[in-house]
Amino acid sequence: MITTINPATEEIIQQYQLHTTNEVNARLESLHHGWRQWKALSFDERGKYLSVLGKKLLEKKEEYATLITREMGKPIRAACAEIEKCAWICEYFAENAEKHLLPEVIQTSLKKSTIHYQPMGIILGIMPWNFPFWQVFRAMATSMMAGNVFLLKHAPISTGASLAIEALWAEIAPMTVFRSVILDEQQVSALIGHNQIAGVTLTGSVRAGKSVAKYAAEAMKKYVLELGGSDPYIILSDADVAAAAQVCVQSRLANAGQVCIAPKRLIAVDSVYDSFRAHVLEKTQMYSCGNPLRDETVLGPMARADLRDLVVRHVKECIQHGATV
Repeated sequence: MITTINPATEEIIQQYQLHTTNEVNARLESLHHGWRQWKALSFDERGKYLSVLGKKLLEKKEEYATLITREMGKPIRAACAEIEKCAWICEYFAENAEKHLLPEVIQTSLKKSTIHYQPMGIILGIMPWNFPFWQVFRAMATSMMAGNVFLLKHAPISTGASLAIEALWAEIAPMTVFRSVILDEQQVSALIGHNQIAGVTLTGSVRAGKSVAKYAAEAMKKYVLELGGSDPYIILSDADVAAAAQVCVQSRLANAGQVCIAPKRLIAVDSVYDSFRAHVLEKTQMYSCGNPLRDETVLGPMARADLRDLVVRHVKECIQHGATV
């Protein structure tokens, strides 16, 4: 059982049963049947579906943005911007996928060597909750324009988003090209090895990436990983200190800090340290956490209670080591 909880109110949104093996197999079978039709379409024909998908996203922008905000706490303006970005990527690859996938003539010892790009089949996407629509669309749009179909295993707290995307595809495509599965970690490891899964893509933690790489390698499946980092922002003596502080604070607090490329450490050289610190403190004091459904809110809650508690623990540990708040 998966339970989604509004992090701003701690109210239960919805409960979902995990899919059984038979239910997963039925989804895979319908996707495989849909793939046979989808891969036979031209780039223009696939692009028309993707273009319609983008337009439908914009038509339902407020509905989907509210879903994002309720499930993971993103301020509504940022959630709307995420939906708009998803619509943009649909339009971009609808227009440009074919030229990105043209055959390439390469130099080898042979008389002529050419790289061709062919559809593989069902791509399993294991996606995170921090950008619950964008992370899906940037993987899905590229894979599907290349002639593949997509099976989504979303983060548990974004189960509603996962099913909303599935319903949107069902509304516009006559064949099955996108399905969602609701699974636990053990079920996912078994799914990677399923003979109807052609490849796997994951955006997530290093731990999750290692697990996917292990099971994909054992099954000889291709995989693409985008993993979390620990990015330092380094402020040197010739920097515009005020501008640097502005960028650092915005980046650190965007999406309540829940962004893989957000600065985890701010490092300033001695000559600008005091000035940089003062600017950072000034900028951070302009932020306050508010109701994420209100347009004026720029800092919402963290996505889960355990994540909030972890940050509180880190703050306490910093104080114990001499930090001041």
